[in-house]
Amino acid sequence: MSPICIDALNFQWFKAGPRVTHWQSVATARGGVGRTVDAFRRTGWEPIVFIDAALKTSEAQLKWQRRRKEEVKKEEKRVPQANSVILGELFSDAGVQVHYSLASDPDDTLAAYAQHLGGAVLSSDGDYQRYIGATYKQYSTFEVSQGTVILQPWQKGKRSSSPRNLPEQLPATQSTSGALTEIQQGIMQYMRGAPSPLVRKLGNPHVTVRSLRQALYSRMGVTELVVEKFPVWSEENQQVEWTEESVGPDPTLAHLLDHPQQAVAHIFPEALSPNQKPPGVQNVQWLNHVYAMHAVVFELCCLSKPGEVGKLVPMLETAGRGLGLWPGS
Repeated sequence: MSPICIDALNFQWFKAGPRVTHWQSVATARGGVGRTVDAFRRTGWEPIVFIDAALKTSEAQLKWQRRRKEEVKKEEKRVPQANSVILGELFSDAGVQVHYSLASDPDDTLAAYAQHLGGAVLSSDGDYQRYIGATYKQYSTFEVSQGTVILQPWQKGKRSSSPRNLPEQLPATQSTSGALTEIQQGIMQYMRGAPSPLVRKLGNPHVTVRSLRQALYSRMGVTELVVEKFPVWSEENQQVEWTEESVGPDPTLAHLLDHPQQAVAHIFPEALSPNQKPPGVQNVQWLNHVYAMHAVVFELCCLSKPGEVGKLVPMLETAGRGLGLWPGS
């Protein structure tokens, strides 16, 4: 089979809509990814997935921060928290090689691998057309039809960035999520967005779960202060602001890293009562907030033990079924 390098975050894997909860979205994605991988293989392609895991360039980071501010302001959260981690797990479960790119420009990584492997590129991003001497073929979209894949070739003439040489060596990647890549590389910074559509009304769960994250820092052997940045809503100024606080490791809650459900109950007791929706909150938004509270805890628990990496989706399914929120429960 011919390799095809997929820019995974360039495509919509999670079902979205005003009546779709993130619990339903993750469950649907599990089946969709598996069927898509099977279809690629039936068509003669071996998919290889690439996901961004590195610090963004300054320009990309500012754009990302603007989007997160809009999410908080408009009370929106289209994709589930930990979507890149979940995608990596789902593709890995389907037997697909997953690369989390550590390059500041992840396009370099995917392009270099596609060229090295003599494969194709699947992405609607025009930047893959800029590499000097690249011989790979690019496809912009795909459709699964009758168990096979129909690929749409890249349309020449679409704008791409200024020309660039392909990397001389294959850029570094890792096979699991880069949720703590910055800290692992010695950069004491942890910046995340809005995991819930209700940050404006109920606060940012990333802030609430800080004590568990400090326990993770302790388990990792971090000895310095970590600068944590999250978007929050300021009632006083009636706008989204980014909090910035330096925190150190603290082992107080380390025992909860080994017991994810207990950690949720300790930090977010309201997450165990999905039927007790706060007044003035839409049902789907509340259920997505309940999802977010579970997801931010489970992510940290998975990261705390190498053996637990790759088990986020099963944790979410177990919790969702227990709450009656997972499809079919």
